[in-house]
Amino acid sequence: MIHAEQQHDWLQKLIAQAEPDSIKNNTAWLQQIRDNAQRAMMHCPTINRKQEAWRYNRIDKLFEKNFKLLSGDVDFSKVDIHNCLLPAFDSHRLVFVNGRYAGQLSDIKKTPDNIIIGSLRDVINLQLKQIINCFSHTEKNNTQLFSQLNMAFLNDGAVIHIGDHIELEKPIEIIYLNTNSLSQLDAADNDGVMTQTRNIITLGVGTKVTLVERFIGTDQDQYFHNNLSDILLAEGASLKHYRVQDESPEAYHLSNLSIAQQKNSRYYSSHMAFGAAWSKTDININFKDEGAKCLLNGLYVVGDQQLTDFHIDVRHSVPACTSKEHFKGILYGKGRAVFDGHILVDKQAQHTDAQLSNDNLMLTRDAEVDTKPQLEIYADDVKCAHGTTVGQIDPQQLFYMRSRGLSETTAYKLLCLGFAGEIIDSIEEKILSEHVSKKLVQILDEQVFQQG
Repeated sequence: MIHAEQQHDWLQKLIAQAEPDSIKNNTAWLQQIRDNAQRAMMHCPTINRKQEAWRYNRIDKLFEKNFKLLSGDVDFSKVDIHNCLLPAFDSHRLVFVNGRYAGQLSDIKKTPDNIIIGSLRDVINLQLKQIINCFSHTEKNNTQLFSQLNMAFLNDGAVIHIGDHIELEKPIEIIYLNTNSLSQLDAADNDGVMTQTRNIITLGVGTKVTLVERFIGTDQDQYFHNNLSDILLAEGASLKHYRVQDESPEAYHLSNLSIAQQKNSRYYSSHMAFGAAWSKTDININFKDEGAKCLLNGLYVVGDQQLTDFHIDVRHSVPACTSKEHFKGILYGKGRAVFDGHILVDKQAQHTDAQLSNDNLMLTRDAEVDTKPQLEIYADDVKCAHGTTVGQIDPQQLFYMRSRGLSETTAYKLLCLGFAGEIIDSIEEKILSEHVSKKLVQILDEQVFQQG
């Protein structure tokens, strides 16, 4: 149980370390956002299990940690990202190390004037109005504690601003690399670095883009990565969004995504969660006009000493929109997962098509999943469904495969890959899809079946 005093003291320690000049062109409007967020987070309700978003998720250990905010510049010359890159994956690449943009490690191809792909820190320094105007929209929509925490220490992140009627041939790739080795922290008085990244992504009318985000941690480092993303899709815009969370096994990871969709826009995403000791991903979809569509797919693989939580909130407030969410989990050891999916269909949202499902494969008896798909419907002319399954490997399927000469381990592995295949196949970038498939095989070999 978290006490109000514990949460208050934890936040006060962070405020005490904040850098007053972390962005060179520290304008009044930016400082106002930070000040508002600091005040707001100090007045946020104490996180407890009575709150719907935290009902099944224990966060006590996070508030016991003494994380340090990054201060000063980072020497990126000591960073080698060669092992982080996907072979032959051609992209517009942004690299962030401990939450700071690393220009010399990035690879941004030359783009037209109506395309901005770069660092939030740089954009703020340049005072680009297109991005500054987004803050007034996003600031009022992010009211929960960790969103306010992110805004209170706003420092850097990715900016993607694509004008009207553009189709990028190459995907945009964002790599977040976190490591304590560059932070010059005294291990005696801290538990690692706290990384805050803030992303603003806006697509113009009829624009089509593919975005790949990869969260990577080194060795066994302990740190806290708090990521906040606001995505605005104009009329007819289309975003294919793939996220792979492969943080350090000792890390804490929290992502909050807010997606606003205008008329006939399309948002297709696949979320993969493999790493971190504790991770939580909040996805909020808000349909602003008719004909919009979102497809959310997800796969989480959770083992010993891990807790992974997905919280999905889809709001149908206008007619004739479609949302389909399909998440699958593979759990082993004493791993624990939480899936909390909620779809709200307002009274005026007639002709809504909403589908929500969550399937879980339990490889051990000690694994645990709390799954709660919910539909809240106030319209009467809709097509909606939801469901969940929790089960183990089918003994008859296992017997059939072994009767064909396969070993028990190989049979188990193929059945797991078959279970996850539908989600992995939703990734249309072949190189990324193969990378995710190999990662799953690696986990099965090294941590589940322990093949020598």
